[in-house]
Amino acid sequence: MENNERPETLALREPLTPPETEALIKEISPETLKAFLRSKTSGFSLGAEYDLAHFNDDKFSNFWKIGEISFEDGEKAVAVIAKVKDVLTERACRKAQYDKAKKILKELDRYPAGLFVFCDADNNFRFSLVCEQTIGVKRKFENFRRFTFYVNPEENTNKTFRLQMGKTDFSTLAGVKEGFSVDKVTKAFFEELSHWYFWAVKSSVFAEDVGKDKNGENIAVIRMITRLIFIWFMKQKKLAPDYLFKEAEVKGILLDLAPESS
Repeated sequence: MENNERPETLALREPLTPPETEALIKEISPETLKAFLRSKTSGFSLGAEYDLAHFNDDKFSNFWKIGEISFEDGEKAVAVIAKVKDVLTERACRKAQYDKAKKILKELDRYPAGLFVFCDADNNFRFSLVCEQTIGVKRKFENFRRFTFYVNPEENTNKTFRLQMGKTDFSTLAGVKEGFSVDKVTKAFFEELSHWYFWAVKSSVFAEDVGKDKNGENIAVIRMITRLIFIWFMKQKKLAPDYLFKEAEVKGILLDLAPESS
């Protein structure tokens, strides 16, 4: 399958990332987190910073309240950072981090929500919004909801975090929740994927036998998309060695990498 030039409407249009967000990704720390929150809202204040060391255990250390956000809708959120003692992966310690966030919100009773950052020595971090749920006007401390991003500074997989945090409205708690919404990210992904699919069917050159079958060209493109998604899933979940996704390494394995040699 030989692709023509991709139309301008489907070109990558990722906006420039604010420097405070890039600094946060490059090196997570209390200072870069403060700078990020200051850049997002004038409602962020240091307030009374204090140590939350009594939450430290065999998995976590350096719990620290760095400040709070006062939203325009009258709500508040506490901002907390902590260290993870082991290497933080996308799936590591998710429940333990969630449980710690809930305990902190219960102790700091005046905050209905919190921004929690758990990071390791390699600057991998999980950035989460944890909110208590309400029934009518009654607060329910037994029921919390978490929205979260995992960020690895060494990988080029932080586009969603950059895009969402870049456009998130931090003036209200509802705006922050919307920025963390996975549903909106998923919808945007499938919308772009569908545009790419229709473009590929129209713009690709297929082998002669593909057009002999009913909907053969559509099926060929769908098959290619599903294979690409599966391969990317294997990469993200570390089910295949990293070197298989590096062109310089693959050149030593395959006989020919030219696009037209498929």
